[in-house]
Amino acid sequence: MHIDKEAIIKTANELISNSFEKLIQTKSNNI
Repeated sequence: MHIDKEAIIKTANELISNSFEKLIQTKSNNI
């Protein structure tokens, strides 16, 4: 099975950025 490192990195970056956006949204809502 061939693992596409670029696809994995892209998906990981999207997940990380999405979680950061959610954290920022919840923090701004709490203020």
